[in-house]
Amino acid sequence: LGIEKKSRYFELILPEFYKWTLFGSLLILTIFFLFAGKVFQPLKELIQFTQKFGTGDYSARIHYFGKGEIEPVVKNLNTMARMIEENYSLLQKREETIETVILNLPVGVALLDERGKVEIYNPKLEVLLNNPVKVKKLYYETFFHSKIVESVKECYETEKEVSLKIPVVRVDREAIYNFQAFYISGKVILVLSDITESEKLNRLKEQFISDIVHEFKTPMAIILGYLEILEDQIDDKNKYYVEKTKNALSRLSEIINDLIRLEKIEYASVFGDKKETELTQIVDKAVEALHPAAEKKNIHLRFTKGNAIHLKAVEEILYYSIYNLIENSIKYNDKGKGKTEIRVFEEKEKAVITICDNGPGIAQEFREDIFRRFFRASKSRTGSVSGSGLGLSIVRESIRFHQGHVFCKDTPDETGICFEIRLPKNIQK
Repeated sequence: LGIEKKSRYFELILPEFYKWTLFGSLLILTIFFLFAGKVFQPLKELIQFTQKFGTGDYSARIHYFGKGEIEPVVKNLNTMARMIEENYSLLQKREETIETVILNLPVGVALLDERGKVEIYNPKLEVLLNNPVKVKKLYYETFFHSKIVESVKECYETEKEVSLKIPVVRVDREAIYNFQAFYISGKVILVLSDITESEKLNRLKEQFISDIVHEFKTPMAIILGYLEILEDQIDDKNKYYVEKTKNALSRLSEIINDLIRLEKIEYASVFGDKKETELTQIVDKAVEALHPAAEKKNIHLRFTKGNAIHLKAVEEILYYSIYNLIENSIKYNDKGKGKTEIRVFEEKEKAVITICDNGPGIAQEFREDIFRRFFRASKSRTGSVSGSGLGLSIVRESIRFHQGHVFCKDTPDETGICFEIRLPKNIQK
């Protein structure tokens, strides 16, 4: 009887239990979905936003208008996205402008990456090189001119600017290119320009000077010859005028010789081939050549030799610069016991030459002007000594040609003047 009562009880209770359980489950699910929308919708928006933004769609925004703790986060992210979109748009416009400028430049331009591969270039470069340039190719695989390849290699190794003029023989004509390589943060920018026309004008100017020089030399030699004959046949009174004429001719001859030296430097800047040279030997040669002139004026020449310094140079041009400065220290020193001290030494990556004397010195206001063509310092320095006015100008051009620097300063005891030449030991080819 007990079992039957329990059975009837469960038969009555279970249907109610199932009904209320189902109702409760449905109610819980309804509540869950109602709240889940509010909780998970922002997360869904965030996921969609990051996916779009990650693929480069900077116009993506989070479209969530609810309130609560997530609201300021959404606002900040949308503000950040808007700023990035504006800056990216500005960058794109700048890139387009730069690209337009590069493509239309009248010179050839290329950018090489850290490994020496071509990243970008403009069409003008292909025109000048007369061969196709390929992106992602190494520079020596796409540039076939040996001097360009050597210069690019040097730029990477020294991490310094390299500049040179390159004579090029093309099928249609002969040309001269100006090549520059700039090292910037591991990358190299190449600039190639055609300077044929400007060089032609320079060559015409040089030819004109050369013709004048040679045309002057012959009649001058004849005039000087006649003056020497006259000097032996006239009285002492008239010899004074002959001597003045000879001095004037001597100065004219000096100017002509200096013009020839200038022409050689300008020619060497295009076609000159620097060779490995020992600097101390060049200075020693100049000192030996000027010893007789120094002894004649009772001036003591002292040359302090350092270690052998090797650099690449055009020896004739460098020799003249050193010779000229030592000669000036003798020429303009009128002291009975004058002295000129020459030193050659190394200072970091520089080769240094100092030529110091105890002569009259040079006023501070003239120390830049003396390197200008035909400038003459005050009488206190030059006295009655004549000169072409081109000597120091030639020295400066010569040192510049060797990528160096020349200047003058006070001597340590401030009794004369000291000229200093600084040359890089690793001179660019």
